[in-house]
Amino acid sequence: STQSTWENLGERKMVHKLFSLLVVAMVMCSVDSRLSHRHRRRMDEPEPEFELTHVPKDLSLATAKQFEKLDQLCFGKEPLSEIYSAYSPKSWQRYAAKGGCPSCGLWQLATEDADIIGLIALRKEAEGSENLLHIVSLCVHPDYQGKKLASRLMNVAEDVAKREEVSAQILECAKENENAVGMYKKKGFVVTQEKESEGKTRKFVELVMKKDMK
Repeated sequence: STQSTWENLGERKMVHKLFSLLVVAMVMCSVDSRLSHRHRRRMDEPEPEFELTHVPKDLSLATAKQFEKLDQLCFGKEPLSEIYSAYSPKSWQRYAAKGGCPSCGLWQLATEDADIIGLIALRKEAEGSENLLHIVSLCVHPDYQGKKLASRLMNVAEDVAKREEVSAQILECAKENENAVGMYKKKGFVVTQEKESEGKTRKFVELVMKKDMK
C-alpha cells in the first residue's frame, strides 16, 4: 500500500542517515588516533644535544668568521639591524684572547655537525673598587631560539662570576629588545641606567643592567 511504501522509504532514509553518521564517526576516530600517535612520537623524540665548549684563546680566523656570520643573523633584522653592527672576525679573536680570567672569553654552543648556533662573550674588568664580569655579547641563531639556549649561556656567566668571585655581572641591552630585557630580568638583572647611544643608522636607548653577586 501507499502508506507501507512511505514507511519503508522512511526506514531506509533513517538507516542511510545512521550509516552515514557511523562512517563519519569511524573516520574521525581514525584521524584522532593517527594524530595522537604522531603527538606521542614527537613527545618521545629526544631533544637534540648541543655541545657547550670554552673557545680556545687562539681562535682561528675561520671560526671567528663563523661568529661574525652568527652575529649578523642574530641582529640582522629590523629594528635591531638599525642599531647593531656585527663584530668583525678580529674583534672575536680579541675577545677570545683577552677575557681577563681563565674561564672568561668566548663560550659556544654547537650542533652535532659542529655548526655554531650560540655564543656568549665574557670579560672580567675592574670598575673602581669592584671586580665585574661584563657580558659583552650574547647571541643564539634565529632557528634555535625558544629552546632556552640563551638561558643556558647565561648560566655559564653565572658560574664564571661565582668562580671569579666578582661583585656583580653587567651588560648593555637596547631597551626596545624587549625579549632580551625580559630574559635578563628573570635572571636577576636590574636596570641601573638608561642612556642614549648612537646606533648603526639611528640613536636608541640603551639599558645598563646589573646583577649583584655579593
